[in-house]
Amino acid sequence: FLYRRLQSRRFADVPATADCGLILSPATIAIATSCVGNAEQITVSTNGKYAVVSTDQFRLESVLIEGRYPRYEAILPKSQAMRLDVPVKAFVTAVRRAAICANTSTNQIRFDFVPSQIYANVSASDVDFSKASKTSLALPKPEQVKAVLSIGFRANILLNAVGCIPTTDMLLCLNDAQKAATFETADGATVVLVMPQMLTDQ
Repeated sequence: FLYRRLQSRRFADVPATADCGLILSPATIAIATSCVGNAEQITVSTNGKYAVVSTDQFRLESVLIEGRYPRYEAILPKSQAMRLDVPVKAFVTAVRRAAICANTSTNQIRFDFVPSQIYANVSASDVDFSKASKTSLALPKPEQVKAVLSIGFRANILLNAVGCIPTTDMLLCLNDAQKAATFETADGATVVLVMPQMLTDQ
């Protein structure tokens, strides 16, 4: 994840000199991405035991985790019933607005899609405190909504997932309320999988 994300910011049009796969801890990834900032040049290197992420402002060395990288392809959906073009900024704004009234324990956000409707309803509620919020997410291509679908996610998980998308637009890919959703770049270079929550207000 880290290697692909950093590479796309600087070296997307430069072929890799060799196949390289790194397994880093979540803490290392979090530190590295927070330190990268707006650096124009990022270097990622490894000697087989350590990974080094550096810019002209900082250098981070991390011990590589030994083991086989998990077969993530096995858990990615083979097909999705709906693939929706969604602007990243509009999606993040809608989630943040709705999350203001989300239940503090579930942090649940609900999306309601209706075929050919030019927007999706995004809402959250907390019955314990009698509060609710509702906003809308404009869909540039409403004809992509093939069926009525209501689905819930944790707001913080959504924001983390979309934060991995390096482009201004993304594909929101859905099957149904029980199956994993994916957030993808148009070229498929970045795919983030998120499991939905059972809706608590049904």
